[in-house]
This record gives sequence, C-alpha cells and structure tokens, in this order.
Amino acid sequence: MESKVLSSTGFLHEFSIEELYVLTTHWLSDIGFFEQEINYFQSLINRYFLPAVEEQNVMLIQSLASHFESLDLRKEQLKNNIIQHQQHLSTFLDKSQVENEAHLNVLHSNLEGKLFEFIKTLRQIKLEFFNATKFSGKLKKAETKA
Repeated sequence: MESKVLSSTGFLHEFSIEELYVLTTHWLSDIGFFEQEINYFQSLINRYFLPAVEEQNVMLIQSLASHFESLDLRKEQLKNNIIQHQQHLSTFLDKSQVENEAHLNVLHSNLEGKLFEFIKTLRQIKLEFFNATKFSGKLKKAETKA
C-alpha cells in the first residue's frame, strides 16, 4: 500500500506503525542529546560569560541565554509531543490492520517538521553563541597584550 505523504524532508513516504515507532525512539534519543547540549551551553554562559563579560556585551550574552531558555522550553514541548505520539503508536503495534495508518503518517510527518525546525533553530543559536564567544575572545586577547 503506497500512499504518498509529503514529509517535512520533501520525500514521499509511508511507514508502517513499527517503523514510525522506531523513528520516534531515535528522535527521543536525539532530544536527549540536544538536552545535554543546551544544558552545556547554558552552563558556559552562566559560569564563564555572564560573570566575566564586558559591560558592552552583557546584552548580547543575556540575549543568548534567553534564546537557550526558550529553546529548552520548545525542546520539552517537542519531547512531550514525541512521547505522546509514540504512546499512541504503541497502541496499534499489536494490531494487524490499522484503519488510520495514513493519518498516523501525516501526524508523524508534522511532528518530524517540528523536530527539524527545532534542530534548525538550535543550530542558529549555537552559531550566534560561537560568533559571540569568538568576538569576546578577541577582546580579552587584545586586553592581555596591552
């Protein structure tokens, strides 16, 4: 049975319930990694940048901290949505026929789109972080040479 579901990745596909369930397990693993990454960046900001930042860069570092806090909230919501979706899928795992399998694929694709948007945002914020720390590092090096 090949119904066409346009996913957030642009590919047409339909997965079985088992495949959808396995994919959500992988997503939850990814979310766990993203959670550690966000915590790491937040700890860097709180330990190293906020206490020692030059006055002109306080707003930039506080903005980054705010972005990571917001991203952490989005991550929790996404994680809860994935868990809920996975629990919903698990109710169909033992059934040989699933009447609304196409609908579950559409829901899965929508959730996949949200995950990819989250990853895109995380990458953008990390890039901002790296650019801010590169700028901050140049200022500190210049001060120590003088």
